[in-house]
Amino acid sequence: MPMKSLSMALSWILLLLWCIATCTEALKVKITDSMPSRNLLSRRIQKTGVISGLVSGRKAEDGQMTMLSSIDMLQSHRSPLLIRGGYLPSNGPSSGRPSGTKAGTENTQPATSGSVILGTASRPNISSLRMTKSTSSDTKMEASISPEVGSIKPRDLSRAVVRTVENDQIVKPQGDKRQYRHIWLENGLQVLLTSDPSIDVAAASMHIHCGHFHDPEEFPGLAHFHEHMLFLGTQAFPQEGEYERFLSEHGGYTNAYTSMEDTNYYFAVEHMALRPALQRFSAFFLSPLFDEGALDREQRAVDSEHTNNVLEDNWRITQVAKSTSDRRHPFHKFSTGNLQTLAKPGVRDALLDFNQRYYSAPLMKLTLVGREGLEDLQNMAVEYFQDVRNSGTPPNHVYPTPAFGPDQLGTLRHTVALKERRSVSLMFALPKTDGPQAGGGLWSKPCSYLSHLIGHEGPGSLHLLLNSRGWINSLSAGVPMKFSDAEYFKVSISLTEEGAKHIDEINLLVFAYINLLRKEGPQEWIHNEIAQMSAVSFRYKEWGEAVDFAQDTAQLMKKYPPEYIMSGPYRMSEWDPDLVEKITGLLTPENCVVEVVNKDFGLEPDIDEWEQEEWYGTRFRQARLSEAQVAAWREAQAPAALALPPPNRFLPTDFTIRAIAAATKQGQGQGEEEGATASAGVEGDGDGDDAAVLDMAGMSPSAVAALAALDTTPPTLVHEEEGYKIWHKMDSTFLVPKSNILVKLFTGEDGNYASPVHMTMVRLYARMVREELNEFSYDARMAGLRYGISADPDSLDISVSGYSDKLPELLQRVATTTRSILSDLRSMGHSPEGLDGEVKKLKRWAAFEKHRQGLLREYNNFVRQSPYEVASYYTRHALESKMYHLNEYAAVLRSTQLCTPAGIARVLEGVLSRLQVEVLAHGNLDSEEATHLSSLLKAELQSIPLPTSELPDDRLVVVPQKGVLVQMPTPNEDEENSAVEVHFQVGPEDGEDDSGRRGCLLDLVSHMAYTSAFNQLRTEEQLGYIVSSFQRKSGEPQVLGFSVMVQGPHHPPSHLDDRIENWLQMFRQQLVDMSPEEFSSNVNAVVLQKLEKDTRLNEETGRHWAEISTRKYNFERWPKEARVTSALTQAQLVAFVDRHFTLGSPDRRKLAVHIASAKLPADQLAALPAHGAGHVLHTLDDIRAYK
Repeated sequence: MPMKSLSMALSWILLLLWCIATCTEALKVKITDSMPSRNLLSRRIQKTGVISGLVSGRKAEDGQMTMLSSIDMLQSHRSPLLIRGGYLPSNGPSSGRPSGTKAGTENTQPATSGSVILGTASRPNISSLRMTKSTSSDTKMEASISPEVGSIKPRDLSRAVVRTVENDQIVKPQGDKRQYRHIWLENGLQVLLTSDPSIDVAAASMHIHCGHFHDPEEFPGLAHFHEHMLFLGTQAFPQEGEYERFLSEHGGYTNAYTSMEDTNYYFAVEHMALRPALQRFSAFFLSPLFDEGALDREQRAVDSEHTNNVLEDNWRITQVAKSTSDRRHPFHKFSTGNLQTLAKPGVRDALLDFNQRYYSAPLMKLTLVGREGLEDLQNMAVEYFQDVRNSGTPPNHVYPTPAFGPDQLGTLRHTVALKERRSVSLMFALPKTDGPQAGGGLWSKPCSYLSHLIGHEGPGSLHLLLNSRGWINSLSAGVPMKFSDAEYFKVSISLTEEGAKHIDEINLLVFAYINLLRKEGPQEWIHNEIAQMSAVSFRYKEWGEAVDFAQDTAQLMKKYPPEYIMSGPYRMSEWDPDLVEKITGLLTPENCVVEVVNKDFGLEPDIDEWEQEEWYGTRFRQARLSEAQVAAWREAQAPAALALPPPNRFLPTDFTIRAIAAATKQGQGQGEEEGATASAGVEGDGDGDDAAVLDMAGMSPSAVAALAALDTTPPTLVHEEEGYKIWHKMDSTFLVPKSNILVKLFTGEDGNYASPVHMTMVRLYARMVREELNEFSYDARMAGLRYGISADPDSLDISVSGYSDKLPELLQRVATTTRSILSDLRSMGHSPEGLDGEVKKLKRWAAFEKHRQGLLREYNNFVRQSPYEVASYYTRHALESKMYHLNEYAAVLRSTQLCTPAGIARVLEGVLSRLQVEVLAHGNLDSEEATHLSSLLKAELQSIPLPTSELPDDRLVVVPQKGVLVQMPTPNEDEENSAVEVHFQVGPEDGEDDSGRRGCLLDLVSHMAYTSAFNQLRTEEQLGYIVSSFQRKSGEPQVLGFSVMVQGPHHPPSHLDDRIENWLQMFRQQLVDMSPEEFSSNVNAVVLQKLEKDTRLNEETGRHWAEISTRKYNFERWPKEARVTSALTQAQLVAFVDRHFTLGSPDRRKLAVHIASAKLPADQLAALPAHGAGHVLHTLDDIRAYK
């Protein structure tokens, strides 16, 4: 290793040891305040640019609501703002679907993409601090974390553990160096032990096979309420919030969710604190209190949660489906609960009975992930969980009748949406295809086979045909619901306005394609292709966060044998054509529920005569399919355009790991034997069981040293010319045959954000490029390749990622299309008139119209956003010096003169003519490959350099000392909730000096404030279910800020604002009264978060891209900030709070945004907070005049 690198490594090791020594005493104290699900906000958003609850400014595809959009925040109740616990209307989270299959798990809440992160991303990774085993310092710290927790006493494992599956029996990904053991405890609890000496964050997850299906009929929502109550104290730790408080002060977080038949609890914590965290966690399942004093408060929290969902279409539509099912099956139940169902006599007894019956060890599956060895982890499992009761409740649930039987199937349902939404879905009832009775379905996965074909988007596909007619936005197929007794295969189609007029033709074509599959019969080569890609996906699987791994495997234990807990979702080792034929034979009109959803149904003249669902008030009507419809669909013949897909030419074949090859070559070049090699190729049976293992033991000593040296380097600038930079880093950490290439095309003042017209055209352009590439790229996506093109106000972002083998072909096509599509758009003119007979141009016009309507629909749906989202949107408007409103974009989209294909071409030709380009190539490619791939892009761009002086200035407005108050009603007249965001502008990121201390102080405040704010405003005062505090970093140069957000149905915004001010005074006093040990513990938690290693290639890519895409290039940011944070004092923190947040401070700059429910009395709508306000603004024009 070069002396410079060795010196740097030693310095960081000394820093770590100093941090450990400094913080050891702090970890001895017992902690006193709580943080339910808090670092879910921290850690999840941390990957996009924060340490603790950051909200970035205008750096998203649209100048839209980038704060915490419904897509980000409502994907499940594990989301940051929907704090403790929640209910998942789907059957729990995805269990790791192989990437080679069509998206077959259709969540009823929006889901995030698995593609590489674009934009800022930054979880710290200090590779020189990578530790391969627990050090003596770690051991001392671990033993001193909590005085009430002593060493684990050895148990008689021959009695406590009745069966074991060892590491060498468990199938795991290639190169996975973790050690695993699966055990059964004497009480019936199954545990997966995972030992990983390299992790910084340990985790655990308990999965219980019971959910809202098991609610008593007289207490709907009891399972969900029970989940909430477990967080409110146990006999071992009776103080409310003690468990969450402990996790918060040790860099961790926790949450839970309840679904139909399952409930999951999980936590993450710095690795030294796993043992005391498990002691607290286990008490949930040994001795919950169900304290009488907490019942009323938590009932109100559940009711507030339900109030938040009442106007959400996904919840409403799901409940309609439930209400139309057979009432003898528990699917029909109201899942969330509210005051009406829970605030009544006997609820505590019902909780106790529910706990006694269903929280039984044989229904539980536990995963532990820690640095400790397997024996130590096993001792922890025995110590803390062997006393969990076995109530004798059968682990397999049996129901008297199917949820959808003959009376419910063969029907057509029309449902009214609140938002602009048009869709049709066809749901088919199937027997269990992956249970013991399925005869091999667990390993043949017939539904994956069918979802792959029906959801295909390439040549011959149903999607391609419907899309070419301009009828659909998207089509997916899969199994969104699985119960113990059945599963349901669903084809879901999002419709365009034109498509909504052709429902009958669309349904006919769906059945025509299904009939084609019957006619062609099961195709083994298609199964083998899916199996091959699934095996490759598992072989190179990166586990990522320990807590995600814990959740997934705890859930999978109920389905797969211990040997296949990890590989089971990817294993397709059997081909069962008879089962495929049987399942295909059940995709019939008589075995189907067709549902059409449309907001326009609400305009039907007889709407008041439609049925109204009990809990959400959704209007719907349902009738039997006519005999004519059934007959037509049964006999539907596939047109010539429908066919089985061709073989996938993107399946990777070259899995060479460049870093190993380079290190080996370097070692050989230093005179060592030629025999020093590493295995990189793959041979196997398609299941991954006998895949080759990365054999670094065979490498020469200097090759290993060269590999280690590569691991410590930041990206290198391998090419630079005016307006064009290429950064490169060859991966030597994760050693997977994958790469990420990220490109940022910076535009000038006259570029993307020059006007609402420009921004709208750029967004439509990005969508049209994706549309043009869809047919070509679909097979690439199925083969583990991804691309993206998106529009920021200051740039166009392009990404390609996946297996390096086929990446050049994908990048070449993407780069070519970005230019070639402009001439096509230009030739289409401003109207489709006169294009008769020009089929290709007419199809493009249909695609353009689809995307124009889709973007317009998104803007129109703004009126249905939650109040906290609206508050966030207007917070940005008040802060950003230049920001267009959604209404301005909508006006452009409605203009037939401005919004045309030729208009897109005109704007983009100008935008792309002058660019400043940044490229990052990271992963399994060398510098020559990176330069070559980047040159492909450059050749297609054909732009001239944009001077740095002409880059747009994204400055913020300085909030005046006397403050600003924005008061607006929610745009949704049906909304019962009000919301506030109280924002304190802190100042530029670096502050008065260049140390970064201001940002580190805000990180520490954010870490500590979340716990305090949640406990006071949510748990104690019950102001609303949504309570959060977070950082907001905006503008360029970046300006720091701190926000508190509250949404609830019971109080006007002025009251919420007053209570936030009151809490701030309490929080300030808490900081003053905090013991030195407690303060040091919080500092240590933030330091360790900053030093946490990346767990996947994409995380490291995102961290480097955060520096490159912002042109800061501070690749050592996190160790520097860790050093600064470690030196902060309690006095400095109190002074920081006094200066920026305390009433009366001359440096306090407060912006408050009040969004009031339209149902509030008029006097409350305009009420001012008790402490007054400076500028009071009521309209967008007011905001612009103020700025």
